[in-house]
Amino acid sequence: MGTKKHIQPTLTMNATAIVESARGFVSFYDPLNALIESHDEFWPRVGHYCSNLEHYPAVMEALSRLNANSMMDFEKGLFCSIFSVLIADQLDVEDRRKRALFYAGLTQDIGLYMDDYRIGDYFSLMRERVGAIKGPESVDGQKSHALVAYSLLEEAISDDTLVAELVLHHHANEDGTGYPHNIGEQQLNLEMQILVVANQVSDLVMKRDGFDSLFDCRSPLKLASTMFFKRVNGAAYSLLKAAALRLDLDHSAPVNKERLAEQVALLASFVREAVSLSGELVSAEHYRSVRLLRSRIKKLDLLMNESGLLNVLDDECLNEARLCMEALPDFLEPTQRLLKEAQEVLPSSRSAAISQLNITLKTLLATLTKPRPFSLFI
Repeated sequence: MGTKKHIQPTLTMNATAIVESARGFVSFYDPLNALIESHDEFWPRVGHYCSNLEHYPAVMEALSRLNANSMMDFEKGLFCSIFSVLIADQLDVEDRRKRALFYAGLTQDIGLYMDDYRIGDYFSLMRERVGAIKGPESVDGQKSHALVAYSLLEEAISDDTLVAELVLHHHANEDGTGYPHNIGEQQLNLEMQILVVANQVSDLVMKRDGFDSLFDCRSPLKLASTMFFKRVNGAAYSLLKAAALRLDLDHSAPVNKERLAEQVALLASFVREAVSLSGELVSAEHYRSVRLLRSRIKKLDLLMNESGLLNVLDDECLNEARLCMEALPDFLEPTQRLLKEAQEVLPSSRSAAISQLNITLKTLLATLTKPRPFSLFI
């Protein structure tokens, strides 16, 4: 395997440097400050975790290397470690496992900057060793870094194997499409789910305006809390909701009840059609597109039955319903693609039903999507 040179750190990080970096990172963003504000014991605990981390010099060297090569990746690690611990606090995870989450969040991307150690066919060997899937994403290192980090951490922090396991699965997905094992929600323990959600939130904010836009994640987290990783997504949503209230940022915008009721009625119609079709597609689950489509339909059915959307005219449910509907287009657009893929592999006898469902979905998306403001630059 070819190698590429990365910056070699001139100094190895210590516990004080990590804590100061974390404090500086948090202080720069109001949403992060608000998250930490009510947790009096948070920074002493982080200091304790970082002091213990000095017992693992190979890990400190790898973190120094990460920091020297990419401040963005290092800060993502800081966020994931902090957010994971805060979610774990909400869910009463024992401290030993919180510490593992903190270490895993910090170190999850160290494998990105270790490929010039001349490890030859390392990725292939590691894939074989842990039973990882093979795919194009594993060639460019964008996902294989999890395997590299897993190998280092398994040896370096041998007294807590949970750290390496968490890092190995931080690119997992609830529907089994993640890396490296194609395992889904049922196979991911609570701590794995926490780190996956922290990464998903981090990815969301980086697609927007960075960590200043953290509160924009409330809608997708609320929607996700009705569908998958329910406890974890629910805890993450509660954290952001409470932090926003501390900053007097009220997310309860005026709601057009009539329009919301119309949207919910269209969604209910789509879900009824989709559930009916899903039952007819059980025998075709060997097709990946059909399997993923049925999984999404099941999540939509959960949304209708568990989110309060069916009681949309009840004032207590109004804001919760609005939050879910705000995030729904991002969930439905991939569903549209899966419908098209399923139509291509299924017999023509199913084609009419899928076409009709696609029409209903397009109508629903049209009512959910806000019109874009006119601009010469769009």
